[in-house]
Amino acid sequence: MTIKQQLLIASIGAISLTSLLLFISYKFMWFDGPTIILLTICSVLSSIVTMLFAILFSVPTINKINILNNKTKKIAAGEYHIVGPQINSPKELKSLNDSFDLMAVEIRQQMEQIQMEEREKVMMIENFAHDLKTPLASIKSYSEGLKDGVIYRDGEKDKAYDVLIMQSDRLSQMFDELNQVMSLNVSKVENVTIKIDQLLMLLLDNYTPKMKKENRAFHVHLDNVQPFQQNQIALERILSNFISNAIKFSNDDIWIEVLNDGDQVIIAVKDKGIGISSDHLERIFERTYRVEQSRNKLTGGSGLGLYIAKTLAKQIHCRIEVESNVGSGTAFKLIISKQ
Repeated sequence: MTIKQQLLIASIGAISLTSLLLFISYKFMWFDGPTIILLTICSVLSSIVTMLFAILFSVPTINKINILNNKTKKIAAGEYHIVGPQINSPKELKSLNDSFDLMAVEIRQQMEQIQMEEREKVMMIENFAHDLKTPLASIKSYSEGLKDGVIYRDGEKDKAYDVLIMQSDRLSQMFDELNQVMSLNVSKVENVTIKIDQLLMLLLDNYTPKMKKENRAFHVHLDNVQPFQQNQIALERILSNFISNAIKFSNDDIWIEVLNDGDQVIIAVKDKGIGISSDHLERIFERTYRVEQSRNKLTGGSGLGLYIAKTLAKQIHCRIEVESNVGSGTAFKLIISKQ
């Protein structure tokens, strides 16, 4: 039943009730005949005029309700870019319309975000599948060579075993990175007291054998930084990414600085490697972005490390800055707010 029909029924009901009361008054002789007729005519005319005014004033309101109804249907049909007439009165409908438009904007933004994330997931899976082909092909090739006796000299066998180990490590690293992306949430982990010198020693111990083997070294400078509260798991993963990248993309020593800057601690990891051009610098933290498609083939990994680092830094209310010049190296900085 429409609003107009409800108003019409209400008016007919009012006329009927008034007529009934006047008829009762006539029966009990409260009024004489001419007076009853006059009152009846006045009552009917008044009810009709009231009904007409009610319908007249309800038409704009009904039209505005229809506008909201059409917007609702568009949202239900998946049309989130709604451009329609604005409602300025009555106040209640204006407030409802404004709230509806705001809801439509938020839904559109959420849908766009979901679609973007879905596209990124597809790209990430495609990149990951592509990256898997190289180590798997290498492992298959050398394994078949060893099995068929094509590789039989001691030197060739040693090289084949080294390649198999290296490519296996690369596969392991790629799956580790993928697993980290799938479980990127350390916000529920409690903060602990961080002694930055001990944390760095723990991290560098993992890389020192490789650096010594390559006749390279770490150069560490630490300011006097008092212990502070922070998420140790996230810090370890972020700094490990910085250090491993510095080792991968340079052939020189690595410099690590810890600076005490008021209410902040700045940890910088610097190398003198190949560097990153300014064209790529803004996008290196994106989940599906690669500076060079060939770089991962040479260094291993899936290219997700910086995305992981950026996400973790945001979760623990820190930020990452990067400075780089092609041919002269890169410096990654983690800025930690003391808690």
